[in-house]
Amino acid sequence: MLVPGTQAIRMIGGDDPVVVSVPIDDDVIAAGGTLRVEAPVDSLIAVGGDIQVNAPVRGDVIAAGGTVRVNGSVGGKVVIAGGEVTLNGPIERSAVVAGGEVVFGPNTTIGRDAHVMGGSFTHDGRVNGTLQVSSETFVNRGSANVTRYEETGARPERPDPLGGLLSGIAAVLSFLITLGYLVLGLVLLTVFPSAALSLESRVREQPIPALVVGIASILAVVIIGVLLLVTIIGIPIAVLLLLGVLAGLMVAGLVVALSVGRLIARVVPLGENPFVLFVVGFIGLNLLYLVPILGGLARLVVVCTGFGVLVMTALDQVSSIRVST
Repeated sequence: MLVPGTQAIRMIGGDDPVVVSVPIDDDVIAAGGTLRVEAPVDSLIAVGGDIQVNAPVRGDVIAAGGTVRVNGSVGGKVVIAGGEVTLNGPIERSAVVAGGEVVFGPNTTIGRDAHVMGGSFTHDGRVNGTLQVSSETFVNRGSANVTRYEETGARPERPDPLGGLLSGIAAVLSFLITLGYLVLGLVLLTVFPSAALSLESRVREQPIPALVVGIASILAVVIIGVLLLVTIIGIPIAVLLLLGVLAGLMVAGLVVALSVGRLIARVVPLGENPFVLFVVGFIGLNLLYLVPILGGLARLVVVCTGFGVLVMTALDQVSSIRVST
């Protein structure tokens, strides 16, 4: 997908590999199987299989991919999720990194704090603030003002090959599904910006009514669907109804992610770019979903609230059509 650039943001994609070879004085959103940033940009949001940032970024870097390497300097903060993540350049502000294998190279300097979550972490750089690590293994050859390490679990002495393979496949599928939702949200925000901002505003203004309406609507759909399945005529109607609800549930969490990003922006200066707010909110919610028990409850609340907003908006549209006619 190739979207023309605007004054405030530049979206880049298309043939693989995607290469940024000339300087861009704009915020850049880029997606591709293989992505290379070889020239300076203002800020970067990147999604791809293999991402390499080899040029300076004046603002923030937010990236999700199978392999992510940041070798250039970053003037803002770094938020990265990936299978393999390597930082090997100066980061002026903070860094939040989640990955299966995370490496801070010898050229890495974090100006403030760093929070690392992953299977393994190798630190050869410098963190001027607090280094918070949650990982199975931690090789610390670098330095930090304060280092806090929490071991997330030891590897078994005799690993089960089949269990490991199934676990790896499940992890890859989970990552690809999450990445797909992120791309879907960015596409919807690009195609329907006004509708997305309107729904996000309603989430912030009416969260409790939206949650109640969402729960009631889901229960009503289940009951109506079961009743329709009793009759032959009602079966196709029930299938269409359930498919529509399923589509709504898929989009519901994306609506709330934008609102969460705007709430985070009240604490962390992220600006007003809706794409940045969405990605930050999306990552924040998915990190919250990883917390046992609390993550499941949070996902339920998010989906019900987002679905409730969609239902309330649809009812308002039906009411306005009836009034106009």
